[in-house]
Amino acid sequence: MSIICSPDARVEYSNIVADAGIKTLNTCDCNDACYKCLQHFRNQMYHDILNRFEAMDLLAQLQGSIYKEHEIPAQVKNFTKSHPAEKTESIAEEKFLSVLGAHGFSMPTNVQYRVELNNGNYTVADFAWAKKRILIYVDGTSSNLHGNPQTALQDTRKRTMLKMQGWNVIEISYQALDDEQALALKLEELNIYLSI
Repeated sequence: MSIICSPDARVEYSNIVADAGIKTLNTCDCNDACYKCLQHFRNQMYHDILNRFEAMDLLAQLQGSIYKEHEIPAQVKNFTKSHPAEKTESIAEEKFLSVLGAHGFSMPTNVQYRVELNNGNYTVADFAWAKKRILIYVDGTSSNLHGNPQTALQDTRKRTMLKMQGWNVIEISYQALDDEQALALKLEELNIYLSI
């Protein structure tokens, strides 16, 4: 959906967004960045360089008038993504795909694959070979996700339900991607499921 508005309205909207961002960043009590202001699971690879004070400066530069310097030609984005890596949501998931490629595995047929559970809930596997009923979860340890005991318990319940529905579930921790022995066991398990 696109919103068509006058240049004056765009300036006002841009200023409202910048003001809100500056206010949020300014009221945070962290040193540089935290999950209350800038950090998020999807930008975890940049956590060490995020700085709320620099972000406030950038937002301040966006305030003011907008003027037309030149035309920007329209482009139609191609939403057909041919490689699973283009749909990943974390560095860990990209790393897992690299490991698969390096070991000669076929790429997953599905990425961010949603499975409905019997209780009306659902789960989203990072990767799947749906026809073979194989689901892969690459788990990080962020306190908001799998490092949180309550989230881990919910995941365990959902994944147990998946197994009861006949899914082969493989869970790989982010740390296991750098542990040759742990990774070898997971890849062997995957190889068995793929060969059935």
